[in-house]
Amino acid sequence: FDDISKRIADECKTRGIPVPEEAGYELADASGGVIAEIELAWIEKKIGFMTEDQAADIENAKASGWKIFTVLDEIDDTFKEV
Repeated sequence: FDDISKRIADECKTRGIPVPEEAGYELADASGGVIAEIELAWIEKKIGFMTEDQAADIENAKASGWKIFTVLDEIDDTFKEV
């Protein structure tokens, strides 16, 4: 849980957005293989925050039906859609 992730979780609370359900969530495919690591995950809503280091897996997460954001400024826009 890095500083950016902590800031995002704090900002969610400030903005009235539910806090993430899990940090370091491993998204698995149907066979159980991990296809993406999501830094902060709102599992029931299939929304996740991914760091720059995790960016290579963004398309895997999106293909599995997840909405992914990568910077603090995208929080409001992401949650407006759900």
